[in-house]
Amino acid sequence: MIKAENQKFHFQPVDQAHRSLVHHWLKQPHVAKWFYGRGLQNTFNHLDDFLKGSSKGQYRIGFDQEQPFAFLITSIVEKPNDELTKWCTKKGTAITLDLLIGETDYLGKGLSHIVIQEFLLSQFPNVVEVLIDPEATNSHAIHIYKKVGFTVLGEFIPSHSPHLHYMMRLDMEKLTSNAPYHLERYDAIPHEETLFRGISEEAFQTKGLPPIQPFSVFIKDQKQNVVGGISGTTFYGSLYVDSLFMEKKEEVSS
Repeated sequence: MIKAENQKFHFQPVDQAHRSLVHHWLKQPHVAKWFYGRGLQNTFNHLDDFLKGSSKGQYRIGFDQEQPFAFLITSIVEKPNDELTKWCTKKGTAITLDLLIGETDYLGKGLSHIVIQEFLLSQFPNVVEVLIDPEATNSHAIHIYKKVGFTVLGEFIPSHSPHLHYMMRLDMEKLTSNAPYHLERYDAIPHEETLFRGISEEAFQTKGLPPIQPFSVFIKDQKQNVVGGISGTTFYGSLYVDSLFMEKKEEVSS
């Protein structure tokens, strides 16, 4: 994943150290209004499955620099047998999404739609469509999802809740075309120096660490032909070897 220049947040899989934090968020009054009963228990259970490495869903935390503040859940729509396939309209990979802002200091700041956009563009650039199913009375969430680009497809009552929900869909092509930045994939690394410089500057400003430095050492014979060498990177007191080669020479018997 490449962090775009104007991206505000970054995302990491939930680990055991953040399990209690996620549980705390799910019990906050502004969250418990929409995560409750069987649905809430399913979330607890599936999160534990994920931490054990046995869940089909993916659970991530959104960070504002080093501050965790958001919880995001995704899963792949297993086409064509998944019952959610009927809500999909395009060929290709589709995912489901659910999210919450856990830290109350981040509420009411108009961040939710930005979190969704940055999350999907950075984590799922190759997905073709996204499904989300807010409760029909959750007008605030529905407004946010429409702001991102989701449209309402229909109504249904899920198995985990007695209340009416909307199924909403986002065409990722639409989101990508309207994004303030885009991701490009290359077989080589044309902007590697830019990445090194950005990481080095951040490390120096926040931790006072020396810059990342690529290195290379070559062995030449008497005719100045390269017969071996090593290349890599030194960073933060460590040395990473990227390439190591020595030309094989046949032994001459006397």
